[in-house]
Amino acid sequence: MHEFNACQTIVDSVIAEMGRAAPGARLLSAHVAVGGLSQIEPEFMRTAYEQLTRQTIAQGSRLTVRRLPLRGRCSKCQWEGDLPGRSFCCAACRSTVGTLIGGREVYLENLEIEP
Repeated sequence: MHEFNACQTIVDSVIAEMGRAAPGARLLSAHVAVGGLSQIEPEFMRTAYEQLTRQTIAQGSRLTVRRLPLRGRCSKCQWEGDLPGRSFCCAACRSTVGTLIGGREVYLENLEIEP
């Protein structure tokens, strides 16, 4: 389960950000964005988060995972945008020649903190 590795990085970032928060602040939730090609399963990520935040300042907070669409750039007409499936097809010229420019990312978007 590589969700644990990805989640450890997220938890480290959450704890670092909480260190910059006002003293006594309580973390309610952490919001993560996950690309469609990242091979991250949101439920596994939530389980890993729960386990990795035990006995930390983030314990008891919840993790929300937002799926990001695949994004591509057409090699022929330079169109950029969301791709509806897992294969490239340009929405402008219908070419099948392009490059993926989004869909592999995993990052912490924001924290919901109670002062």
